[in-house]
Amino acid sequence: MSNKSKNMNYAKALKSIREEQKITQVVAAKRAGISQTYLSQLEGNTKKCPSKSMIAKLAKVYKVPPVIITMSAIEKADVPTKKKGLYDALKPVIDSMIKMVVTGEVK
Repeated sequence: MSNKSKNMNYAKALKSIREEQKITQVVAAKRAGISQTYLSQLEGNTKKCPSKSMIAKLAKVYKVPPVIITMSAIEKADVPTKKKGLYDALKPVIDSMIKMVVTGEVK
């Protein structure tokens, strides 16, 4: 991952998506071929930013495009100062769209 993405909140995004789909850590980890401890560390932000391949594995488990996880991880602090107004305007719409994909309303 690039230096820009290291500040993104993948922990919050991964946990939120998993919980929205009502999948336990144990089940998600098993489906991804990783330990529940490792997934817990990713979700608890005690591990560094997940690799692109790990994001892809978890995206497959959650049946969402990997970009959905990345978009969910973006926070206001990740956005350049000049773009924060645009972020504020678009964030509710993006969050709504992400929720629709995560819950299966839109594919």
